[in-house]
Amino acid sequence: MHSIERTAVSDAFFEDPGSLKKVPCPSIFDPAEKYISLIVPAYNEECRLPEALTETLNYLKQRSSADKSFTYEVLIVDDGSTDRTSKVAFEYVKKHNIDNVRVLLLGRNHGKGEAVRKGMLHSRGQLLLMLDADGATKVTDLAKLEAELFCC
Repeated sequence: MHSIERTAVSDAFFEDPGSLKKVPCPSIFDPAEKYISLIVPAYNEECRLPEALTETLNYLKQRSSADKSFTYEVLIVDDGSTDRTSKVAFEYVKKHNIDNVRVLLLGRNHGKGEAVRKGMLHSRGQLLLMLDADGATKVTDLAKLEAELFCC
C-alpha cells in the first residue's frame, strides 16, 4: 500500500507543447481548481486514444457550455508507451489548451494502477474519475454517476 506524501507530488511537470515550457504539476493537496478531473491511463493507446478523447472532450465541452460552473480537465497519463501515444495526446493539448488537457509522461511502464494513482495525485478536480482509453465506460454516463453521488 502506498502512502500519499506531499513530497511525492512536488517534482513533476507538464510540458506545454505550444511554448515548450514546463508547467509545475498541481497536487491533490492543493485546493480544487476544476469541478472534475478525468484521468486517462494510457499504455500504447495511439490507435484508440483519438476516438476516446474526441468523444470525451465533445461531451465535456457540451456540459461546460450548458453550465459555466462545470469546469474540467482531462489528464492523460502515458505509462511509458513505446508507440506514438504521447504524440497523439500532445496533439489534443495543442488543440484544446493545457488548462483543459494535460499529459503526464511516466518514464517507464509502471502498470495501470500506478498510472491512475499518479494521475490522481496531479489532478485539480473536486471530483476525480478514471476513464479508460478503450471506451469501455462511456463518458456520457457521468450524469448518472453524479445523480447517484448527490442524490441524498
